[in-house]
Parts: sequence; structure tokens; C-alpha cells
Amino acid sequence: MENKNTQMKGSGIGIIDLFVVMLIGLKLANVIDWSWWWVLAGWWVQLVITGSFYVMISVVDTLNHIARAKGKNK
Repeated sequence: MENKNTQMKGSGIGIIDLFVVMLIGLKLANVIDWSWWWVLAGWWVQLVITGSFYVMISVVDTLNHIARAKGKNK
């Protein structure tokens, strides 16, 4: 008897991505008269959140590295 372990994996596209693609289609079909900034805002928000997360992790890691270096010098 085989042990079949299944793991859930992401499909690669999220709800925000689907929403942005829908808005792009509506914009190109002239159904909505929004600025492209607003149409693509979902992707910009994702980039800002992800970038902020990586910056925060980098700062914490750098501060930990500095603290460990100072602790070894004592």
C-alpha cells in the first residue's frame, strides 16, 4: 500500500491578481474610465507590502548582526 502524502500548493495567481486582470480588461474595453494608476493599484500595493516586509527583515537581521558583533568584542 502506497503512502500518498499530498500537499496543497498555491495556484500561482491570487484573488487580487484576478481582480487586476479583470480591471485591465474593463479599461481596455472602455467600460471604466479610470486612471491606469488605479487599475494597477492592486499590484502596486502588493509590491509595496512585499518590499516593506523585506526591508523590515533586512533591518532586523542587520541589527542582530551588529548586536552579536558588539557582544563578541566585550
